[in-house]
Amino acid sequence: MKRKLIRYNMQIAMLKQLLSISLITEHEFRALKSKIMKDYGVISKGLKMKMKRGELVGFQSCLGYEYDVQTKKISVNEQEAEIVRYIFERYIAGYGAHMIAKELTAAGHKTRAGRSIW
Repeated sequence: MKRKLIRYNMQIAMLKQLLSISLITEHEFRALKSKIMKDYGVISKGLKMKMKRGELVGFQSCLGYEYDVQTKKISVNEQEAEIVRYIFERYIAGYGAHMIAKELTAAGHKTRAGRSIW
């Protein structure tokens, strides 16, 4: 574990050096740092804090839920929750994603994005 941390820190330090002498752009730095963090299983402090507070990380939309940007709270959308329960029940019954999508389309349910084809 200690070796892994040393390698991680060395790679980040190298990236910072490349950025400081303008061999990579700020955008490239962030992208490469993100990839290195993912490769080493490192989560930033900010993400850890968001997770502890129960905030959504990475997106603000999930079928069956509403996300209030102001309060950063999640609430159940009962109409969509019915669709989620249906999907879950069908999946547990052994139906695959393609079949469930066909059923939802045939029943006239719309996706979260408003499309009529699942």
